[in-house]
Amino acid sequence: MWLSRKRLRVASVGLVAVLVPLLLRFRDVNAAAMPWRQTHNVPLGLSARPAPPAACKNSLCTRPGGNQIRTSLLAAPPGVANAGLHVPRVALLVLFIAVDTGQALVMDWAEKRSWMERAGRQYSRQTALVVESGLSVVTGLVLSLFLGADKLSALWPLCIKFFPVALCFAVGLSLKMMAVNHFQAGTIKIVGQLRLGLVALASTIILSRRYSPQQWMAISAVTVFCMLFVQAKGQGRKREGKDVKWAGLSQLLGWVCMNVVGGTLAEKTYKSSDVPYYIQKSAQDMGHLATSLMMLFLVVPHFNPGEDIRNPSVRPDGFFDSWDVRTWFVVGFLFLDAWISNLLLKEFSGVTRGVAKAAGVAIVYFASLLYSKDRRANPKLTWIAMGVILGSMIFSIVS
Repeated sequence: MWLSRKRLRVASVGLVAVLVPLLLRFRDVNAAAMPWRQTHNVPLGLSARPAPPAACKNSLCTRPGGNQIRTSLLAAPPGVANAGLHVPRVALLVLFIAVDTGQALVMDWAEKRSWMERAGRQYSRQTALVVESGLSVVTGLVLSLFLGADKLSALWPLCIKFFPVALCFAVGLSLKMMAVNHFQAGTIKIVGQLRLGLVALASTIILSRRYSPQQWMAISAVTVFCMLFVQAKGQGRKREGKDVKWAGLSQLLGWVCMNVVGGTLAEKTYKSSDVPYYIQKSAQDMGHLATSLMMLFLVVPHFNPGEDIRNPSVRPDGFFDSWDVRTWFVVGFLFLDAWISNLLLKEFSGVTRGVAKAAGVAIVYFASLLYSKDRRANPKLTWIAMGVILGSMIFSIVS
């Protein structure tokens, strides 16, 4: 009991040490670079903030070169730029971290993992993605009807425009859910930080961003520590006489790559259009639902026959076989994560989202130590994971 309390105290101190510098750094950069996006901590009332630059109109700002860029999605409507009920950007970032963390831990909970072994038959994971996509489509269409029915004519052309984004995200999420069968949330989060380097590369090539040598050093450190984590985990399994989970690793790497490509395309696509966010999201969700259905019926059963909902011998209850309240929690967190993550595409760069996910990594990893027997037995994994987390924090400091 004393050791458990000591672990919790150490984990709490570690989380504070990671989260506070991240949030303070984000606040300072936000205040210096984008003063028209600043918000004050006034609870649920009118809150003053500096007006956008004079060159801004309808949430678009003109750069010195003449190109237009979008200001905050949360900016007040024209005519009320100095007052309005709005959400502070830091609060949005914290909400994103909370949802991203909750989603990972709830997935482990839904897998019925315990200290010793996994118990009970698992739900077909792809069905949760189909339900989440369907709920997102309905939500987006309802919002579009109530808030922007006059702009629904732009929905169908946007479906084609957003289909590559939806395809990447849907396939990537399916691969991640397949990897859940092999790894716990902490491992998935650590390996997922490989995306930081890939996002930087993709942003440099596709979005023409430039990073300083210090940033590239921090990115390289995170990538190296991620690889060391995978190597150490594989060596631990070999010492126990177990095979390395190559199928799970390939699924994780596929998820990372698809997530990076999808995120980069999404950032460019979302910011290239002046159509309201909920209509853009509806267009993406339609492609996401179509891809998820294809994965459910054609792809996933090929790799995992035990998740074929059309086979009554393995799934006697069909689509909702083995669903319980935990599965609905998974769907809920997937739904929230999809809407908040895409909202952040309009508010933050891909690298800033990667740094926010690093904070989520810290929370998930230390929380999963309470039930992860391999990492409790191998402290080396925890030290390497700390290297990944600290490398991500250093990246935010030098950015």
